[in-house]
Amino acid sequence: MNQSQLLLALCLLSATALRGHPMPEANWAVEYSSADGKYFGRDLAFLTKAECEAAIPRVLKEQPGYEPAHCIEFKDGHFLGSWDPQEAWPKK
Repeated sequence: MNQSQLLLALCLLSATALRGHPMPEANWAVEYSSADGKYFGRDLAFLTKAECEAAIPRVLKEQPGYEPAHCIEFKDGHFLGSWDPQEAWPKK
């Protein structure tokens, strides 16, 4: 078996193993804002609040000029507790 055949076999095995097992959806985001509070960004990539909180230093390092940051939950299509007035839920 050559390398390309081996790679194909591994891909097929992986696809078979994952069939019927959907990836869990991320429902926690690191939300960061500019110091003046005019600009916001979110990194929605975390399955738990603890995982999200642990990622804050890394996210801020990747987004120079943005600080502070906190974790918010993404639920039912909304960011709960967002600092961004456009995204905040529930609406005030």
